[in-house]
Order: sequence, then structure tokens, then C-alpha cells
Amino acid sequence: MFFGSLETGTNNALIYTLLANCRTQGLDPEDAYNTVTLLMKQKRPSNRLPP
Repeated sequence: MFFGSLETGTNNALIYTLLANCRTQGLDPEDAYNTVTLLMKQKRPSNRLPP
């Protein structure tokens, strides 16, 4: 794969490894992300949410 720079390739390798490990353990990484995001939104005031 071509990522454009060594740092970008390293970062993507980390993300792909994390996703593969989640799937190996039977976890759905997208579902986990959505759950965490929704919980964070509940705990923060609406004017402090990330864009």
C-alpha cells in the first residue's frame, strides 16, 4: 500500500492492527466507537463537543 509518508503508513498500520485485533476477539469496532462517542456526548455540554 502507498500512504505518502512513513508517518502516515505507521499510523495506518496501528489503526489496521487495532481493527484486526477487535475483529479477532469478536468485537465490532464501529459499534464500540459509536457507543463511546454517544456516551461522550452525553457527558459534555453541547458547546464543548468536537466538530
